[in-house]
Formats: sequence, C-alpha cells, structure tokens
Amino acid sequence: MTKKKSSIDDGIVILIQPHTKGKFAVGLTTDYIADTPEKEMCKLVALGVAQAVLEDPDPFYERGIELSAKMDNIDITDAKEFVKESDESNIIDLTKYLDTKNLN
Repeated sequence: MTKKKSSIDDGIVILIQPHTKGKFAVGLTTDYIADTPEKEMCKLVALGVAQAVLEDPDPFYERGIELSAKMDNIDITDAKEFVKESDESNIIDLTKYLDTKNLN
C-alpha cells in the first residue's frame, strides 16, 4: 500500500478564537471541499468536534492544561516535533464507525 503525501490544504481547519471576556468562538474553514468520502468523513468529524466543544468545553480545557504541562519542553513552532513522518498515532480508522446501511 502506498501512502498519500498530504498537506495542510487537504484538511479542514477548526478555528477557536477569543470572543468576549471569558468566552470563545468556534468555526470551520468555509473553503473546504469534501469531494471524497474520506474528506466528507473529516468534515463530519470536524462539525462534531466543533459542536462538542461548544456544548461542553470543560473536558477540552482540562485536557489542554494537561497537554500544555507535558509540552513545556517542546518548541511548538516546529510542527515536526509533534508529528513524525512515520508516526500514525494521530490517525484513526473512522470507517469502523460508519453505518454501511446509510452509505450511498
């Protein structure tokens, strides 16, 4: 099996930004084109993540604190420190969650 080289342009971006004091806004990129089943799946996951963080931000905030503490010694300006070329720890097979009866 050959691996497809991907770029940031292939993905959908979840944007979280400060809104007012003590509040934040969540949005998704609007120019994302879900023209494959895999991209459509990513879009649906991103929509779910955005909604989940709006409905109950506490677990995300608490996990962020934990991860931030672990990353204190990492230079976050170099993304290569986070994702190694051979590292697939941030990849999951979402097809096992699909209901095949609802597929086109």
